[in-house]
Amino acid sequence: QAMSVATAPLAVCLLCNGFFIPAPKAPDFVKMILPISPNYYAMQAIVYDLCQSADNPFFKDFFLTYTGFTDEHGLQGVVVVVAEIILLRGLQLVALKFLHNVQK
Repeated sequence: QAMSVATAPLAVCLLCNGFFIPAPKAPDFVKMILPISPNYYAMQAIVYDLCQSADNPFFKDFFLTYTGFTDEHGLQGVVVVVAEIILLRGLQLVALKFLHNVQK
């Protein structure tokens, strides 16, 4: 039951990782989601590091230009992930306290 509720937010986070819908070409409502998506920061770090070690300069320039990824947001990604963990764990505790009515 919990997975059925989590499917929609999970799909949004997975699609808004900055690779499928790149930030420079994204519509405004997607640009609002990107800064709070932890997958965006993870994908940015992975793609940027892979492009830096690429032998072919065409692929390096193409992917970094296409996605708009840089190495400037590493700390911001960590802050977003930690803040979301704290927020979601807090909401989980509130839900367990007030919404968990077990019928025996």
